[in-house]
Amino acid sequence: MTLYRAIPAVAIAVVLLAVVAAFVMLGSPTHQRALALDRQRVRDLRDTAQELHEQYATEPLPAKLAQPKRDPISGDLYEYRRLSSRDYMLCAQFALPEARNDREPYVSESWRHAAGRFCYRLDAHREVP
Repeated sequence: MTLYRAIPAVAIAVVLLAVVAAFVMLGSPTHQRALALDRQRVRDLRDTAQELHEQYATEPLPAKLAQPKRDPISGDLYEYRRLSSRDYMLCAQFALPEARNDREPYVSESWRHAAGRFCYRLDAHREVP
């Protein structure tokens, strides 16, 4: 009879250990949400860069973006700054510093970022990293 009483306690302990292990390995739901939003910000900036590179590969960059993208949380426009006829910066506010294993597989090392405001300097006459 005591074996049957111990089984539910063992099962509960195993489930609790699995939940704790998941939090340790993946982080809290808040951390995962922040990570997903930062990934979205990188995608938005890469898409903007791709559009600029396709449109302005042979002509000077615009002073302002025709259709700027917005941050998914604040709604603020991502910062675009033309530095020369072919060089520019794209900036966003990131929640977390990016770790190697946080990056999506198709995203280059060039899109790594720190937490807080971070800018990428790009050349419209070169391939988007």
